[in-house]
This record gives sequence, structure tokens and C-alpha cells, in this order.
Amino acid sequence: MSFKKWLLAFSCALSVPLISVQAAPTGRAVLPDSIQPFTSDVQVQGAARASAPMEFQVALKMRNFDELQARIAQGETLSFKEMEARYYPLAADHQSLLNWLKGEGLTVQSYPHRLNVVVRGTAAQVEKALGVKFSQVVVEGKSYVATSAIPSLPESLSAFVLGVNGLQPYQHAEKFGKAQPFSPTNPFRPPFSINDLKTAYNVTGTLNGSGQKMGIVIDVFPLDSDLTTFWANQGIPQSLSNIEKVAVGGSASSGTRSGEETLDVEMTSGLAPAAKVRIYASGSLSFVDLDRAYSQLVADLPTQPDLHQVSISLGACEQLVSNAELTTESQFFASMAAAGVSVYVSSGDSGSRNNCIRGNRRVSYPASDPSVTSVGGTALTLDQTTGAVTSEVVWFNNNNSATGGGTSSFFARPSWQVGVGVPSGRTRLVPDVSLVADPNTGVYVIFNGSTFQFGGTSVSAPLWNALSALINQSRIGKGLSPLGLLNPRVYPLIGTTAPFGAPNFRDITSGSNGAFTAGPGYDQTNGIGVPVFSTLLTTLSP
Repeated sequence: MSFKKWLLAFSCALSVPLISVQAAPTGRAVLPDSIQPFTSDVQVQGAARASAPMEFQVALKMRNFDELQARIAQGETLSFKEMEARYYPLAADHQSLLNWLKGEGLTVQSYPHRLNVVVRGTAAQVEKALGVKFSQVVVEGKSYVATSAIPSLPESLSAFVLGVNGLQPYQHAEKFGKAQPFSPTNPFRPPFSINDLKTAYNVTGTLNGSGQKMGIVIDVFPLDSDLTTFWANQGIPQSLSNIEKVAVGGSASSGTRSGEETLDVEMTSGLAPAAKVRIYASGSLSFVDLDRAYSQLVADLPTQPDLHQVSISLGACEQLVSNAELTTESQFFASMAAAGVSVYVSSGDSGSRNNCIRGNRRVSYPASDPSVTSVGGTALTLDQTTGAVTSEVVWFNNNNSATGGGTSSFFARPSWQVGVGVPSGRTRLVPDVSLVADPNTGVYVIFNGSTFQFGGTSVSAPLWNALSALINQSRIGKGLSPLGLLNPRVYPLIGTTAPFGAPNFRDITSGSNGAFTAGPGYDQTNGIGVPVFSTLLTTLSP
């Protein structure tokens, strides 16, 4: 059975809503993977205004995508020139799409990689171009213009168009950070300081991230004053000159801060204080806005030679995202990995359910993408005198507050996901690695001028971003290439030690996240474990 046929059978077995595909008009091709059926929380108010402004994206197919993913899985990195020659969409195909869109009266924005085109127009123009009808809908109290109809395009474009994204703009990712007010405490007591975390995970030596740049994708920018207060209170030699802000969306500066954006920047800038932090603020968490951020990041890579790691503390239930959207973002993440960028994504904060309905076992996307490293979370206890780890178990407070993990229903098992404890099967498993995340053993954060204790896998992902910067500082200083996708390098380390006998990872063997239980080797609660950084550095930067 082909993987495509097997995937369809697997999805049906999980009762995924399927869309009835209507016959295409003459000379047109329908794109059923571009939308999801309206769910019960979508309240249709009537037809949309013809003049209502619309923005969506048309994604183009990468050429030889399976081959590219196989090369990434082997740890290869590729130049933009090679990506252009063999993998990115052809310039002629891209131009044909632009010509058609402009001919429909729509305005377009494109990127050098040609993976997607941002399109704007009125509802009437988009209805005519795509053969759909828009409704005014309300979801969770907010009003949107959306359609449940399957879009179509001229047949001449269908061979290289992957899908149309953004026609249901109420679909969005969620942040994973969890906060509670807290006063500073003595060393080695929650909320943990940067120094506490360095002690717990053996981050020793003089590495500080010099020469490295860490990317963060989020919706808005943090307050500068929060960052400077955080650095001053913890004695961290940082400066606002190391913070770069890329406003991808219109409300990136004026949007409402939740603390997630602040947590991400404080963790990365604190643990790797000499590295730069480049924030891509999307303006909202809608998939079309996040795609614009990913697209801009990929487009920037040729001019950002020090950007070797990125963290994303966002996600959505994998099965509630359209197939076209999943594949569109997968192309962005593969492009990052091919350029030697390590991408760290929070595995989610709802245990084995991961923001999905009816309590079913599901995983969060993009944590399930094969081109990223999915980061789970633990509950950490330190000796209050020495800082030594006295206990570290799987983070589980309840079914709605636990580290995410499980089995993808969309992505095939990568070739590198093998080793002690990895269960048999044909689909991607989540997570890959872990770090501290339990809000009850959370980290010290300054947000809106006040002290908070933050938790969630939104803590563990940016911390891995910073550890990656330290490792890459060492590797590049020795003439080695950047890490790229971390997973092919660390799965072979399950249960191994460095030449001097210390383990590369500390295996977390106690606890569960609901459906899955920790055990020796790999498991779907904490992956292969938490790093013993001094040892892992020696192994990955010999």
C-alpha cells in the first residue's frame, strides 16, 4: 500500500472529518486539502459583504520534496543555490501563478524562494477567482469572513499549486506559556533563575553564544523595559542592541502581550547572553499570519548567516489543521533545516490530548513536523544548597496541564526516529527531547514590570534554542558546520555516554502525560530525556 493510501485509511480510522469533493468546473481543478468543514463552533451569520477585504496565501509545491526530506534526515545542509536549482518551485510556474492572480484584479506579494504568494482583494474578487462563496461567521465571539466551499484554480496551475491557505481565518495556533505571580526566592527554589537552570543542566564553561543568532516566531514584541529589568536583576550582561525586531504583521508592536513573547526572549537572551535574538512578530496567531513570518524567515536566511536556531512556542491540534496548511508549513521548516537551522517547537501543554476536542489522543503541530525538534517538559526539584537535581519527572498536573506527546496522524516516521524505547510504527512520534516546564517548578520572568513564575513547554523550547546557540558557537569555532536538524544527531545517543563515561542525556523514567508513561530510553512523554549539557557539548562539538 502506498503511504498516501495508507494515510487516508489511517485518517478514516481516526474519524477525521472528510470533505465531499464536488466536480470541478470545466477547465478548473479543485483543491479539497485547502479547507476543513465548518465545525459546530462556527456560527454563520449570513453572506459576507462583497467589499469585505480578504487576505490569503497560495502555496506552491516544492520539487523533489521527498528527496529533500531524506537528505535532511541524513543531516545534510544545502546552499540557497542548490535549493533554487533542485527544490524550490520553478520561476516560470511562479510567474504563471502571479499573472493569473493579477489578471483577476488581486494584489500579490512574493518571496525569493517562491514557496508562497500573499494575495489581497475583496470578497467579491476572491469569490470570482476561486469559485467560492464567503460567509460572515462568528467563532469564539470574533467575526470573520470565511468559506466552507472548496476552492478551484485553472487546471494549468494545478500541477504546481499545493493549496490555498487562509480562507478560514478563524483557524489559529495557541500559545503554551502558563504564568502565576510570584516573588523572587532564594537560589535553587522556584521560580528558577538562569543560574539555577545552568547548574541543573551542567551548563558550565565560558560559552555565551557569541557569533550566534537565535530566531523566535511569536505574534508581538516584548517590552524593552521588561528585558532590561530581567537582565539587571539576574546579573546577565545583555543589551537591547542584541535584540532585532522584524514586524511581519501590522499589529506586531501594538498587539496585546500575553507574556509568552517576553518569556521566549528572556530565556534565550539570558542563557546565551552574547548571542543576538531576532524576533519575527506575525501580528496574530492565524495560520496565514504565521506563514508570512515563516516565509520571511526563510527569505532572510541568505542574508542572516549567523541565524542557526529558531524556537516556536505555539501550536494547534494537528487534526484541526488542513492538509494543505500542514504541508505548506512543512516546506518552510524543511527549508530552514536544509539551511542548517535547528528549529525547536514546544510539544504542547495538554498532555496526550494537546488542545484537541473530545479528549482524544492527538499531537500538536508544528511539534509533529519531521524537520523540527519537538521539546517536551519536566517537573524539576533542586537541592536548595548545591543546586543538584534531586528529582526530575514527567510534567503532569492534570489532563489539561501536562507535557504534550503522542503519535502524528499525518507525518510518516522519519528514518532517524529509532533506538531504545522507540515503539514500532509508521508515524512520527512526539516529543524528541525535554527540559523543565512544570509551572509549579517554573522560571523567573519579568512581565509588565512584575515578577512572574512561568511554566509550560514554552519554557523548554526557547531554552533549547539557547543551548543550541552555545553548541553552535563551539562547533563553528572549531570549523564545523552548524547543527542543523538536531534529531539525527541525538537519537543515536540514547543510552550512550561520552568518552569519559558521563551520559549525554538524563533519562526521565517516572511519570506520565495521560496516555503515555515514561520508561527507559525513548518515550512519548519526554523523548530521549533532558541534556547533560557539558557531556552533550563534548559529543556534538568534538
